[in-house]
Amino acid sequence: MSRRKQISLILTGIFLLSISWGLLILAKTLLKTNENNNLHYLPENVSFAVRLDGRELAEKTLFSVFIESKDEEILEMIQTLLKEKTAEDSEFSNLGIDYLSDILLFRMNIENRTVSGILFNVSNPGLFKKGLEDGPAAYACAQDVGIVLFDDATHPIGNDHMMTYADQMLRKPTETIEKLEIVHHQSGTFFEIFSNGSLFNDNGKIERSDIHFGLDNRMLFINGKLLLNPDRSDKITYLRKTLKPNGFHMSGTQLPVSLNDSLKKWLAPYNVNLPEIQTLSLNLRGTKIINHSSGFFVIPQMELYIKTSQSFDIEKLLCDKKLKAYFDYEKDSNCIRFQDERLYYHQVSSTEFYIGVTPKPIWKKHTGKELLIVNGNLKPLMKIEGGGLMTSFLEMIPEYRASKQLSDHIDRFELTMRRSGNKHALLQGKMVFGDDYHPMNEIIKFLLTGEFVQ
Repeated sequence: MSRRKQISLILTGIFLLSISWGLLILAKTLLKTNENNNLHYLPENVSFAVRLDGRELAEKTLFSVFIESKDEEILEMIQTLLKEKTAEDSEFSNLGIDYLSDILLFRMNIENRTVSGILFNVSNPGLFKKGLEDGPAAYACAQDVGIVLFDDATHPIGNDHMMTYADQMLRKPTETIEKLEIVHHQSGTFFEIFSNGSLFNDNGKIERSDIHFGLDNRMLFINGKLLLNPDRSDKITYLRKTLKPNGFHMSGTQLPVSLNDSLKKWLAPYNVNLPEIQTLSLNLRGTKIINHSSGFFVIPQMELYIKTSQSFDIEKLLCDKKLKAYFDYEKDSNCIRFQDERLYYHQVSSTEFYIGVTPKPIWKKHTGKELLIVNGNLKPLMKIEGGGLMTSFLEMIPEYRASKQLSDHIDRFELTMRRSGNKHALLQGKMVFGDDYHPMNEIIKFLLTGEFVQ
């Protein structure tokens, strides 16, 4: 190699290294934010609050998309979106919001109505007010903090009153945020939720939830602490018997009241009174769509075990003439048939029953204090066999196509909730992506492909 070529290679290396350092310095400069003064105006009586760390999220996205993965597909998708947003026939307005800072979403009660709001850090108060003045939401801005309030849709308070409330909320700082655990809980966290109650059920057994979402290498994680209601914590039941995990698995005891109510309403026309479900265990392997004389039939490839609070006869339910006519199935001694597809069933005990694609499920016993177990990969949720035209139609739906692509790139999903001591339950989970996939890239592709971002 000639001396001139060696010098040329050295200079090229120095030039590329300088560009790399320049990009990092530029990114650090761009990601500098104002102080998060909006945190000090979170109302005192919030029942629900979400903190989105814009700076942390932007740093993770910038590093993943532009430096770590160099994903050309996602770069083209982002470029296409930006072109559409900045086209002459497209409306693109600057609201003067500092998106590279914390954004607070909350829900509260005003005049016995449920009102939602957002607190921003504002870089340009004039643009903030101008961008919202013709909109339906109430708003106010004080120096570098802006607030937007959304009225109760069912029983509105009225925009004039809402504007007054918005203005009052920015007159005096509060100490609410200091009492919550949703600020910089741990490294990598960019999304945190506080709920005065629970995100997982509405039966009053959980008083408060603090949930944290973040990114660690090739996985998204979730950590949470749930405060138990001392008056009802003795009524909490634990998993004692479940199906052995296969495919996508979910087992839980603390089911939402709304789920039990919905099932009761659905079964009401068949003169069936379904007792409260105490334990549900599900294995899902996919879904089959069969062409039936009366149309398309969806047959979940599942194993389902249910334990109820009182006696329940699964045989009596399946013998109901209205139910048989509605789903057009034939009943044998141990299964129901949809043409060549079979779902087997049996009464495990007076309060337990099973229905599924396998005649003899495999059981697993538990002796700990688990309240919820979810594991496996997510592919079975989007796996659909047969159907022909129906399957082709689903592939045309952006939301389905995006969800299927995302599930195909996830290796496994794990989520557990277990009691810890007398006062709390702990929530832990992770979504692990394949070696060739970067979590932030896949989330962005999901949002763009599914057209959730317009």
